[in-house]
Amino acid sequence: MDAQSRIQELADRLIAPGGEVGLQVAAYLDGELVVNVCAGAADATTGRPG
Repeated sequence: MDAQSRIQELADRLIAPGGEVGLQVAAYLDGELVVNVCAGAADATTGRPG
């Protein structure tokens, strides 16, 4: 499993009921984007996706 998939899996688990509402993770290596993950909602009130 690559880093993108592993981080996405972790982010999805953190969004479980009672956890975080929404989150985004970006990671760069030597100036190159290597992970870009989002999960949950950007706005808990409206449910707007993240």
